[in-house]
Amino acid sequence: MSGDAQVFLEMGIGDVIVQPSVDEDIETVLNLSFCRVKQKQSRLHAILEREAELFWRSAHKHFPNLPKMKDGLEEPGIGAKLGRYHEVVSVLNDGKKTRVFLAVDNRTKEPRALKCVPKVCFRTCDEVRRLEKEVATMKKLSHPNVVAIFGETQSSRHLMLLLQFGGRRNLFQVIGSKEEKCLPVEEARFLWKQVVDALAHCHSHDITHRDIKLESVAITDDGTTARLISFGYAERAIAPFRYQGSMPFIAPEVMLMDKSALCATAADVWAVGVLLLEMLLRMNFLPRILGWEKAGMPDNRHAQQVKQLFSGPQQLHRLWDGINPKLRQELAEGDFLTLLTGMLTVAVPERWPVNKVQRASWVQTGSKTKHRRISASYFSSE
Repeated sequence: MSGDAQVFLEMGIGDVIVQPSVDEDIETVLNLSFCRVKQKQSRLHAILEREAELFWRSAHKHFPNLPKMKDGLEEPGIGAKLGRYHEVVSVLNDGKKTRVFLAVDNRTKEPRALKCVPKVCFRTCDEVRRLEKEVATMKKLSHPNVVAIFGETQSSRHLMLLLQFGGRRNLFQVIGSKEEKCLPVEEARFLWKQVVDALAHCHSHDITHRDIKLESVAITDDGTTARLISFGYAERAIAPFRYQGSMPFIAPEVMLMDKSALCATAADVWAVGVLLLEMLLRMNFLPRILGWEKAGMPDNRHAQQVKQLFSGPQQLHRLWDGINPKLRQELAEGDFLTLLTGMLTVAVPERWPVNKVQRASWVQTGSKTKHRRISASYFSSE
């Protein structure tokens, strides 16, 4: 009987009622209930799919930096064609919500990065708006050390951004592949200066990054160029803080969400200061010296510990004295400690702006020396 009832349900009959007359009919009633639930789920899924299609077909009208849906556009995957000129050749990164492919421009043989976001990952309009803002932000920027966007498109299942290929690894992976978990001074200075130049370009266009970390810096495969990436949380300087950033790169006033002291440009400068410490002194330098087992989410305890560590010249000199003597000697050239104090001062109004960081003696000393590229062994396949 349950089979007959299922046929009725599939025909569109609203419901089928079975009146059990004997105990054996209970199984039939249960089977019918399962059929009923499955049918309702199927109908709901069809409704949601239709609503989603209607939303995405008109999304470009409400989010002007998103492209129109292209019917018949091939979904991303190895071997897929993107338009007339680009072909997907491999996977670069497989994240929770995004997948990045390596694509090749068949006209020039230049590599490109194809960032793909499945539409099912968008749960709210705010999440769609965030991607649109990322596209708009990247279109405003044009700098050798900021990853460029070449175009965007929309298939039936994905939003895709065609980006400049920054390299197969980010700074976190490059440093993590080194036994010492840090970089030699000249290599660190050479790459870090490029990050600072990229940030200065952003700030000059009223854009604050708000999530600077090792993973936000792509390194080209030859090790000569660093590029700032991941603009998903970027905002205008005056925009409120909707996202604090990633530990341990968050400034103490942002950890506390002290509205009287919040300044997005200053928070970015703090983050590049911590980035430099991680490059020179070892990954997770702050968590190690402050005894954090896991940085996790920022809280008042984290903020107070960081403020105490960088509370003044005396504390910084104590930190300086704890550095390996050989490294300390290398860093002494160009007044490194003055630069560090300027970036990591707790008093926000006294923190250096990024253009002052660019002019620092230690940074300029590095620009006059000849740099070697990072060892190719950093980029060997794992």
